[in-house]
Amino acid sequence: MIKIAMLSGSLREGSANSAAIRAAARFASESLGAAVEVETGRLGEIPPYSEDTEERGWPEPVRAQRDRLAGADALLISTPEYNGSVPGVLKNALDWHSRPDGQGVLEGKPVATMSASSSSFGAAWAQEDLRFVLTQCGATLINDDPVVLPNALDALDEAGELTEPAALRAVEALTAMTVDHCAAIVRVLTHEDGPRRRYVKSYE
Repeated sequence: MIKIAMLSGSLREGSANSAAIRAAARFASESLGAAVEVETGRLGEIPPYSEDTEERGWPEPVRAQRDRLAGADALLISTPEYNGSVPGVLKNALDWHSRPDGQGVLEGKPVATMSASSSSFGAAWAQEDLRFVLTQCGATLINDDPVVLPNALDALDEAGELTEPAALRAVEALTAMTVDHCAAIVRVLTHEDGPRRRYVKSYE
């Protein structure tokens, strides 16, 4: 079974990005038959990256999230935008997961990205920066074109869930693309007519 880790870059309880992640998780599990590991509002548990801290031993919140990412076939991230870029807590987590150099948990990991904000730009600048950082971490970007959810707070219902049809279609299309990407990797690595190779993730 395909397993997708899903991560919101926001700490806020009423975050549209967290709502987008929840919508993606529901669609992946209920419609696509994928297993999901969802994290919203927990990036604040990860301490600031320091090489000194790394040398003393991985903090438990870092180790726990790292294990969850390592066990997933792909990662889907939704980011808000703070001052035109990626939130510090998300960048901090990615810095941790890029370590040790060349051997981080994101090395070779397929990652899909989206962004949401209350503005008409949908946090597009932040997503652009996020995609650059991910490539520096050795990740493989799944979607060529960023998925942007503008005016996202208007797309939520009274319970804070993403219900606006166009936004839902965009999230579901990205989720399906992520699952299809993973399934294609499995097919290539186990193809009956080609070399029989065990499916081993390149980042393990």
